[in-house]
Amino acid sequence: MALGAAGDSRRAVCLTLGTGVGSAFLADGVPVKAGPDVPPDGSCYLLQYRGRPLEETVSRRAIRRAYAAEMPDAGAPDVRAIAEACRAGDAVAVAVLGRAFAALGEAVGPFLLRFGAEVLIVGGSMAGSWDIVEPAVRQGLVAVHPQLAALPLRKAARSEEAGLVGAAWWAWTREFGRRQAARREVRAEP
Repeated sequence: MALGAAGDSRRAVCLTLGTGVGSAFLADGVPVKAGPDVPPDGSCYLLQYRGRPLEETVSRRAIRRAYAAEMPDAGAPDVRAIAEACRAGDAVAVAVLGRAFAALGEAVGPFLLRFGAEVLIVGGSMAGSWDIVEPAVRQGLVAVHPQLAALPLRKAARSEEAGLVGAAWWAWTREFGRRQAARREVRAEP
């Protein structure tokens, strides 16, 4: 939101994909953690997908388990290896990753609509396979509502430093806001 893929969007949803699903719903740069327009605590990892926790379908652990269930002789390769197999045309890898990332789109789609998201940004280690992630998430979003086909879906621009930059930006803007409020109070005194 501060320096990256959100651009000048006022309402952005950011997801991180790796060991689990991290999320932030941001309105004018401020995290929204409560209300009917966001998941509980603004946390997508708390969402359910087909009656189970979302992370039982979309997480490193879940993807490895799903692949191993369909390819028991292959063991449980890491997600990076499954993505490489997907690119090489492995039908099982294509299906496993497609299902996982489409499920993510289906689970978050209703909240994107209610929140009025102007952009969905995806970061984390799995975003390194953007060529696989993006079309599957888009498919899940469109399954929720055709309007979501037009939602910009972007890979996090500065994934490595996003957390640090975001924390620094948040701390600075909060302090700046406090200082501005204190100045207004001083000026308002008789």
